[in-house]
Amino acid sequence: MTSGRATFKGGGGTFKLNGDPGIDLVLSAATGAQRVTAFHATEKGAFTWERGSGNSGRCTVDLAADLVAGTQNVHLTGSFCGFTIDQTVAAES
Repeated sequence: MTSGRATFKGGGGTFKLNGDPGIDLVLSAATGAQRVTAFHATEKGAFTWERGSGNSGRCTVDLAADLVAGTQNVHLTGSFCGFTIDQTVAAES
């Protein structure tokens, strides 16, 4: 996401995002005959947000995602908007 704006409407209100200065995403992956064999992604940066109700704030993002060897699960680590993330999730097929 660059220093542009995105506006979403729904749930009875409007939600706006703006890069602050932006979010960088780096991804690498490899596949075998029938599935992903390696995956690594990082997402770092920040954005500001505001709701139509007048609430607003700033979130920082520092996340990494890695394929768990021998599985189709992804381990997520880092932080998102002040929350610590450390969780393994099943990759959708």
